[in-house]
Amino acid sequence: MARLGKGCNRQGFTLHEVMIVVVIVGILASLALLSYWRTIEFGRFRAAQDTLRAIYAGERVYWTRINTFYCTALTPGSLNWPNIFMDDPNNTSGPVQFSVNGACPGTGPAATFSATAVYNGKTLIIDQNNLALLAGTWSP
Repeated sequence: MARLGKGCNRQGFTLHEVMIVVVIVGILASLALLSYWRTIEFGRFRAAQDTLRAIYAGERVYWTRINTFYCTALTPGSLNWPNIFMDDPNNTSGPVQFSVNGACPGTGPAATFSATAVYNGKTLIIDQNNLALLAGTWSP
């Protein structure tokens, strides 16, 4: 039996070295995956914020023309979105659902509305004063 010593070339890696590399790669992959999911969550949050701002703008235009907000208490998907100058954001393949609630009666300064975005039980709300944009349980 030949013994390893001087003059013998060792080729390849030991199991110990391979296992260390596998552990390091696994740690790096888990960190990258966590960062990826946080980025996806933040993107959904920002998209919901932008859609709520668009709903706010549409409600303001509707109020300017008619002196009241679009008046209804609705569930997602039943709103006549063109009345507030929007396409239905619930028709996209996104996981966030939007609804708009208007208080009736109410004209002029007494008119109110709120719009809500819901994702996995988290909510983001905006009202007629644009004050409650970060209200709710969803934060970046």
